[in-house]
Amino acid sequence: MKIGKKGVSYIVTVAIMTSITITIGLFIWGIVGGWAGTSAIDILKETNKGIAQQRSFFIVEFVDRERGIVWISNPGKVDLVVLSCTIYSKTSAPPPKNLSSISRGKSING
Repeated sequence: MKIGKKGVSYIVTVAIMTSITITIGLFIWGIVGGWAGTSAIDILKETNKGIAQQRSFFIVEFVDRERGIVWISNPGKVDLVVLSCTIYSKTSAPPPKNLSSISRGKSING
């Protein structure tokens, strides 16, 4: 008497294991790709912010020490906020600073 033995062939087993391995690999690749894309966008935002800070500057046009008047212009591409303006002689030590918004100005180019 012959006993029938059912089994899965070697080729089917290899095909199933290969498809599972490829599926897991694609899943991990998708997660890592999404994370890398999100990180790249955040890094790009920080870089743009740093570039904008480098492109902002203002020029002191005129200083009247007696009346305490300072004329400045902003030829940069980014709007600036003047936080503090202290007029003192070069020979004396600078006074302590109190930072508060004095004026907001638009850029000349913008």
